Amino acid sequence: MSTYPKLYQNVENLKLQAPEEQFEWPIMSQGNWNPTRAPNKVRAMFNKTDRSAFDVAYHDKKISQDNGKNFRLANYRPSVVAEKDTIQKKF
Repeated sequence: MSTYPKLYQNVENLKLQAPEEQFEWPIMSQGNWNPTRAPNKVRAMFNKTDRSAFDVAYHDKKISQDNGKNFRLANYRPSVVAEKDTIQKKF
C-alpha cells in the first residue's frame, strides 16, 4: 500500500509551478484518498510550504508502463461549485 504525500522526483522534467521540493497526493473522483483506498492515476503536485501553487498530473501509460516515470501535466479547471461557494462566502 502506498503512503502519501510522497516526494515527487519529476524524472519526466515537467514544468511545474510549485517550487521544488514537490510532493504528490492522489486526487479521487469521489471523496478523499485514504490508505484503505487504491490511488487512481491523477495526482496533485505541490510544495508543502505553499500549497496555493500546485499542478495536476496523471499517469499516462502511453509514455511508459512504469508508474514512476509516466506523469503528464493535466489541464486543471477549478470546480464551478467551489467557485460559487467562495463567492457566496464573500457576501
